[in-house]
Amino acid sequence: MPSSPRIAAIICAAGSGTRFGSSNGGKLDQDLHGKTVLTRAVQAVASQPEVVATIVAGPATPDALAQFRDRHEAVLKTLGATICPGGIAERFETVKAGLDHIRETLNGIDAVLVHDAARPCTPPIVVRRVIDALKDHPAVVPGVPVPDTLKRAEPASSTNPSQPQVETTISRERLFACQTPQGFHFDLITRAYEQVDLTSTDDAQLVERLGEPVLLVRGDPRNLKITRPEDLDLVRAIWPTLKN
Repeated sequence: MPSSPRIAAIICAAGSGTRFGSSNGGKLDQDLHGKTVLTRAVQAVASQPEVVATIVAGPATPDALAQFRDRHEAVLKTLGATICPGGIAERFETVKAGLDHIRETLNGIDAVLVHDAARPCTPPIVVRRVIDALKDHPAVVPGVPVPDTLKRAEPASSTNPSQPQVETTISRERLFACQTPQGFHFDLITRAYEQVDLTSTDDAQLVERLGEPVLLVRGDPRNLKITRPEDLDLVRAIWPTLKN
C-alpha cells in the first residue's frame, strides 16, 4: 500500500438498537457534549488526513432511511460524509452495502476502515495506530487485554432461564476485546466479502477465514460501544478526557 493511502471509512449505523430501548430515543441521536453520538463517531475517523471518503450506512428501508437523512444528513455533509442504505438484519449486510457503495462511486481506494456508529469516544490515537499499521499489514484491529475473569455458563434451562450455572472458567491469557475502527486493504476486505458464509461477529473474522493474518494494535478502554442506556453516562464522562 502507498505511504499516503487513500482510505474510505464505513460507519455502521443501521442497527435497530433494541437493547438500548426505543423509549429512550435512538442511541445515535443522543447528545454527547453538544453533538450527536453519530456525529462524534464520524468525526473520530473522518478527521484523519488519509480518509478521503466517509460512508454512513444507515437504515435499509426507504421510510427509515428518509427519516435518518432528515435527522443527520445536514451535519454529516459538513464532515464530508455521505449516507447510503445499510442492512436489514445483520451487521455484515451493512458493511457489504458500504463496500458496494465504495465500488460504485469511488476510484483509487487503497484501504477501508469499518467503524461502529455507537463508538463515539474513539481516541484519535487509536485510529492513527490502525492507519499507520495498514501501511505494512493488510488487516488491523485495535484491542485491549481482557481484564476480568471469564466464565462459561451452562445453557439456560426452562426452569431457571435467567440464572444459569457456571460451567467452567476460561483462561484470559492472550485474550483481547476487539474494537473498531478495523482496517483492511481494499482488495482483501472485498475478497473476504465474496465468501458464501458472511455470518461473523466482526469483519476481521471473515479475513481470518481466508487464512490471512490480522494484526492487533493497542486499543483504548475508553473506546466503548453504547449498547444500553446506562452506557451513555459512561461515554459522557469519558468524552472530556479524549484530548489527554
